[in-house]
Amino acid sequence: MTFDNRDVAELEGINEFYSVMAFMVGGDQASWNNINPEGFGGDPMSKMRILRRRMLMSEGHGEAFEYLRADLENDLIETLDGLADTIYVAIGTLIKYCKDDPFIAALFLKEVCRSNLSKFNEDGTAIIDEYGKIQKGPNYIPPRIAEMVEYFDLDNR
Repeated sequence: MTFDNRDVAELEGINEFYSVMAFMVGGDQASWNNINPEGFGGDPMSKMRILRRRMLMSEGHGEAFEYLRADLENDLIETLDGLADTIYVAIGTLIKYCKDDPFIAALFLKEVCRSNLSKFNEDGTAIIDEYGKIQKGPNYIPPRIAEMVEYFDLDNR
């Protein structure tokens, strides 16, 4: 298994990952030269991990909360803004957990997309539950997250 093919042309949307990284570097939340990146390891109550969770989920501060509130208020503009901000923060968090490497983070998203697309049946139909969620079909292949974590040496616990 190899993941080191750095052919950026294969990764659509990679520029957005680098834009998020540049934003994080500008805000002193990441480093381009990977000087002692905390990544996922260490204390779940570390300053970085608390910040990432707060930006995503905390009431009044988290982007996901802002999206939910706007959606319940039927405010399309703020709903779209909240969703885009949630994705932005989630990408930033993914980059942090990938030791400040936007390319590796993009590979994880690509792998999850590959896995999700394998949920469809051979004829392109999907198995949908009563809530409208697409279920794993007979061709489902789980994402190779554990293998990627090991390959990129991301677990510093």
